[in-house]
Amino acid sequence: MEVEKVKRYLESSATIDGDKLPLRFFQRLIMHGLRVELIETNRVVCSFKVTPRLLNEGNYLHGGAVATFLDMVSSAAIYTAGGGY
Repeated sequence: MEVEKVKRYLESSATIDGDKLPLRFFQRLIMHGLRVELIETNRVVCSFKVTPRLLNEGNYLHGGAVATFLDMVSSAAIYTAGGGY
């Protein structure tokens, strides 16, 4: 496993220009505040602060934000297991 490659993948996603990629609106918001807590083989632990911009009308975390967070972190976990993208 190459921990630095996984970190670079997660960090590089934070630099995406949301104006050019409107379908990745939540990715930009989440990756901006993503904190990598732990990276090891088969496991990536991350956290992020839920800001008001990520809440839906019911004041809950928006499902699109949840899906994006899960997609990004699970992709990194697969990479630690030698899966690749």
